[in-house]
Amino acid sequence: MDPTNSELLGHLTNPFKNPDHDLNLIKSISDDKLIEAAINQDSDFRISFLYIMSHLLDLEPDRCFNILKKLKNLAPKHSLQTYIQFLTHTDSKKHEKIAQLINDLSENPPAIEDQETQKILKSFLSTKKPSSVSISPVVEKMVVIVHGTFASQESWWRWPSPFAKYLNDLTQGAVYKKEDPFSWSGQMYDKDRRDGAEGLKKWLKNHPTNELTIVAHSFGGAVAIFATRLGVKIDRLIILGCPARSDYTPDLRHVGILYNVCSFGDWLQTPTGSIPHTRGDGRTLGDSERLVNVLCTKGGTWRAPGHSELYTEEVWKENNLGQLLV
Repeated sequence: MDPTNSELLGHLTNPFKNPDHDLNLIKSISDDKLIEAAINQDSDFRISFLYIMSHLLDLEPDRCFNILKKLKNLAPKHSLQTYIQFLTHTDSKKHEKIAQLINDLSENPPAIEDQETQKILKSFLSTKKPSSVSISPVVEKMVVIVHGTFASQESWWRWPSPFAKYLNDLTQGAVYKKEDPFSWSGQMYDKDRRDGAEGLKKWLKNHPTNELTIVAHSFGGAVAIFATRLGVKIDRLIILGCPARSDYTPDLRHVGILYNVCSFGDWLQTPTGSIPHTRGDGRTLGDSERLVNVLCTKGGTWRAPGHSELYTEEVWKENNLGQLLV
């Protein structure tokens, strides 16, 4: 991540560095800083913007609407992806102005040239297909990759993405490769993560294995954690940049070993993602025989990978994360 970008994101999230933070501190972040993050080419900034806006929506809905209205007039390549994602994950019935803005975008979507943005717009404005309920035969070992917030339509976690192929090589072909991979809504609220855990439990019932490894990114880690509370047995759980929160604690009776992979360069894990239930420093959990914290660096100890870099082959190789799968 460029140093100037790191400075911007640090400024953006600075009000939450105090462990006794108040949600009202969100009001101290200027509209200009929020908009600057929203149109930044780095996806970590855009997602950070969305998390902050989700809280701002309850505190100052009119201000939130005005910020979104300004974004509507900016270059669609960098901004449309951001606010479409946010709008479609908002309780629109609660905020009539924003509901009207969603309506306008749905009925008259602006012309978009950027292919990635086209894909996201299409997926959010369409109905999801129901997942298959057929029961697969039992496999000896299986690795399941679970995406985080806003990532249900991304490709990095699906087979045959480079990251999936990399994990597959490390596990002698154990990554799930069929056309019905597990996916949850990727929406930003607690209920969505709990619903995702219920979905994961059902999916695993229909895809049985004798040895289960889950690699989960961001709040996908919370989905897996909630699944353990539902009695799902996970032999090896690797969570990447999952916010450490007091309301998100695993049931270790159902986990063989849990690796919590974190980075000091990840501003989405904390403080942004851990609001309002920070646990400890918001990054680490209590080490034990079944729970190990793993801190990542990149390019030397001074450089820490960002949120989205935690699922890249480069960061995995530099930090020897492949050993976690053995």
